[in-house]
Amino acid sequence: MAPSPYVTEEADTVGTNVALFLTVDTVVALRGASIGIVGMLVTEECAGVMAAGVYNHVSGPTDGTLLSGVYSFCGGDTRGAMISGVFTWADSSVTGVQLAGLFNHLSGPLMGVQVSSIYNDAESVQGVQVSGFVNSSHDVTGAQIGLVNVAGNVSGAQVGLINIATEENQGLALGLFNYAPDGIFGVEAWVDEALVSSLGVAIGTRSLYSLFLCGRDFASDDERWHFGLGWGGRFTFGQFFVDTDVLLTSHHSRNTDWSVPIEETLLPHIRLKTGMQVLGELAVFIGADFQFHIPGLYVDEHAVRTAWGRIDIDFGDGRLTTIVPRLFFGVELF
Repeated sequence: MAPSPYVTEEADTVGTNVALFLTVDTVVALRGASIGIVGMLVTEECAGVMAAGVYNHVSGPTDGTLLSGVYSFCGGDTRGAMISGVFTWADSSVTGVQLAGLFNHLSGPLMGVQVSSIYNDAESVQGVQVSGFVNSSHDVTGAQIGLVNVAGNVSGAQVGLINIATEENQGLALGLFNYAPDGIFGVEAWVDEALVSSLGVAIGTRSLYSLFLCGRDFASDDERWHFGLGWGGRFTFGQFFVDTDVLLTSHHSRNTDWSVPIEETLLPHIRLKTGMQVLGELAVFIGADFQFHIPGLYVDEHAVRTAWGRIDIDFGDGRLTTIVPRLFFGVELF
């Protein structure tokens, strides 16, 4: 049987090999540069540059660069760069760069950078994963930057909308929702001196948390209620703790005009509280809530008028920004 016209004869290649037309170029080992219209296949190792219109496949290690229009594969250790229009796949380790239009997969450790639009995964990261959607790794000592970051153990940083450590987080997590099993998870209820009650859930790492809350003003006649979210930090000293956080709440009532712009319902807060575990997983706390009634946002005239203490600030436009401090106390179940 005559050999296929689409596969060249296997041979060592040193220097530059150019495969023209619709051929799949196959060599045992590449030391130099190779260009294929369709694909390049190296059955052992590559030391140089492989460029192909569709794919590159190296069964052994690569010391150099793999460039392709669709995908690149390396079965051994990669030192250099894998760059493809759709995805890259490495079965060992990468010291360098994986760059793909959609996703990168690495079965071993990453010591470098993974960049894609949808998904990156690696066994461990000692560098940076950057994705438009999801990053995944077991151990992260570098950084994950994406909408969703998932790792087992984190001693580096996670920056995204959702950050999850499934085992332990000793690093930094910056996002709307952060979770680690060794981190903060508490359900808390509190009431302030104006009889505004709130219920919240705090979820985060050991020192940083996100707070989701809702509540009701029981002293009002028009069934005022609110919901919101915030971010804060916790400092722990044995059974004692100190929290500071920033909240943004949205306020409504039975007579709310829902055509009102959303910004006119928003009330910023800065809170400082201290607490103590008193019985098992139960803690009590007390704190101060500084509410910022800013023109153009939500202004509670009743709260401003009846505050026992207030700070009025005029920024020169004739409209006062009023800071209203309120004491609050509550309980938290860890």
